[in-house]
Amino acid sequence: MNCPACGEDRWSGRRVLPSLLIRVCGGCSLFTSDIESSDATSYAHFDAATYDAAIGDLRRKQTRDVLQFARGHVRGGEWLDVGCGPGFLLAEAAAAGFHVRGIEPDANAVTRARSLVGAHCIREGMFGDAEEQPVDVLSTLDVLEHIAPDDVPNFVATIRSSLRADGAWLIKVPSAEGLCFQLAHALRLSRVIERLWQVGYASPHRLYFTRASLQRLLERHGFRVHDWRHVQELPLRSAIPRLTLAGTVSRARAIMALPAVAAMNVIDAMRGKADSLLVLARPK
Repeated sequence: MNCPACGEDRWSGRRVLPSLLIRVCGGCSLFTSDIESSDATSYAHFDAATYDAAIGDLRRKQTRDVLQFARGHVRGGEWLDVGCGPGFLLAEAAAAGFHVRGIEPDANAVTRARSLVGAHCIREGMFGDAEEQPVDVLSTLDVLEHIAPDDVPNFVATIRSSLRADGAWLIKVPSAEGLCFQLAHALRLSRVIERLWQVGYASPHRLYFTRASLQRLLERHGFRVHDWRHVQELPLRSAIPRLTLAGTVSRARAIMALPAVAAMNVIDAMRGKADSLLVLARPK
């Protein structure tokens, strides 16, 4: 299989868990997995309060930061959020004057999103199931990493056809450059690796990017990076509910992990790295 990011066939593989084979592209350092989907864990299984404590409150804050980041490059127009979840980003974009639409496959998330931005703005389903009218801004926050490697070229092509010629694609993906990812794989920390790749989740992670591999992917498929930044994914205030969400880590163990989480966040800040990448790209 040729790498979807750089097009080369230079893979090295390592089975980091009995159920998880990781392959790394020697051409661009894209990480891929062979994980299959599972119904064991899904955000649809948790009530709104549990979801918000673990991840929702962080996503709300991140959407405000994402909007501020985007406003440095785009001033208005139509905004399509693919995998819009509970609609946090769309609500912020609508308040800023954008005309918003969202697509989301999870029925519970669709209900929340419709309550925030209106039923007519949210389509339940998968991106690519229906032709989309070109928009000025298209966002995929925490979406691209769930796409199977073989499907990435078609997914990116659909993004391109859904954007106006001067449109902007906002992308947020987990980063293999964060210290948590690097230490977990170097030290074979199985519990951490399982959470990073979302083993046992309905939508596991199939891809992990570096800045270089994401840039190669975008350039190869007709985009140019205009701006980027790293985004912290595990602030201390949400670490305990986030770590214990799937039920595989006890509260006591989560509390014991807090000093390590704090130290990694500080070190990453000093390195100029973090656990996610936020990128704004435009068609060439």
